[in-house]
Amino acid sequence: MLICDAAVPENWRTFFQYAQTLHPTPMFIVSSRLADERLWCEVLNIGAYDVLSTPFERREVAHVIRCAWDSAQHHSVAAASRAATAACAGAA
Repeated sequence: MLICDAAVPENWRTFFQYAQTLHPTPMFIVSSRLADERLWCEVLNIGAYDVLSTPFERREVAHVIRCAWDSAQHHSVAAASRAATAACAGAA
């Protein structure tokens, strides 16, 4: 999981693109003092997981991280299930 501030000089989109090259691909969360609807839509449309408003609130951070973790676990289980199904189909 990666959390990147939207105000980084290198641009959070650059970090997101780099994160997509990693294996496994981490859940990517953007933080911003100006977390508005435009940023939230952009983050989701590019494929990142969520936006956290700063200053951070403990409950919100814990909730977003827990949800991202659960989502990542669900995706990895689903991928393993698809791979097993494909292997069984290939053996038949």
